[in-house]
Amino acid sequence: MKVVIRGFEVERDLGVAAELLAVRHGEERSVLGMLPVKFAGAAGAREAILADLRRHEARGWVAVVGEKVVGFMIGYELVEDLLGRTGWVSLAGHGVVDVEIYHELYGAMAEHWIKRGIFKHYVLVSAANGAALGKWFGLGFGQQQGYGVADLAACEPVGDLPAGMVIREATADDEAIAQRIYDTNSRFQLGSPMLAITTPEYLAANKQGYVEALTDESTFWLALVDGEVAGYQIYYPAEGEETNLIMPPKTIEFPAGASLAGKRGMGVGTVLTRYALWRAREAGYRYCLTDWRTTNPLSSRFWPKMGFVPVAYRLMRRVDERVLWARQI
Repeated sequence: MKVVIRGFEVERDLGVAAELLAVRHGEERSVLGMLPVKFAGAAGAREAILADLRRHEARGWVAVVGEKVVGFMIGYELVEDLLGRTGWVSLAGHGVVDVEIYHELYGAMAEHWIKRGIFKHYVLVSAANGAALGKWFGLGFGQQQGYGVADLAACEPVGDLPAGMVIREATADDEAIAQRIYDTNSRFQLGSPMLAITTPEYLAANKQGYVEALTDESTFWLALVDGEVAGYQIYYPAEGEETNLIMPPKTIEFPAGASLAGKRGMGVGTVLTRYALWRAREAGYRYCLTDWRTTNPLSSRFWPKMGFVPVAYRLMRRVDERVLWARQI
């Protein structure tokens, strides 16, 4: 039967959308057992969908066959200095009875976005859902970012550190260090094959964020070798657990870290990560969430080796903006 696409109506469609999402998440959780259980139920799925509907310029569609809703998609918009105007579909923003239905749903979403001048489209898909990943690849999306969760239950004390290495927590007195290393990772990502851009505005905000991490709820670890900073890692308590489909309870997030140029290959990252994760476990956390550019060969090999299991991928498609005038030919 023909698939018909219409606008998402909260009162009419929220219940069935929550059921579709709960079924999908339950299937993904059967593969990735650390995923939060609450979203495998309709109440939790409903909460996550409503959170997406409250995002900036959120818009949704449902797919109907006969009188039955067989899929839904909700997207929202972000406008920022680094990425510009972008459209996003989160892990909570899609659910279908058959992945083929993504064609029609994304078609409606893409048409809406390009009319609003949005040509960079992003979607998050579970690492446990091979069928969905394959369908999104078929829709012109490529893999950009990986998200991984590490179970801290097995973390043990590091023991004796390598000769000449010291690990300590940074303090407000280390502001000069923070201002010196804040762009280490961003500038590394400019290299090939990552080719991930940065901007002066982004670097300025990043610099401020590193300084603030010295005194806020973050934990800022420094690894020094023979008295010189060789690496760093920043952790902070997880936020948004209520509606995040990949964040288990008692999770700490790891958003930033690097080994400095000239210090890579010395094992600094391995020792520092093991130490930081053990300290997180001692502080009462059970899991750690991080993410990385999948084009980065160092990160893509390092994080799984450190126990981070891929749980989701961020996919991206850039539409040729000339499509708008080409339609007028």
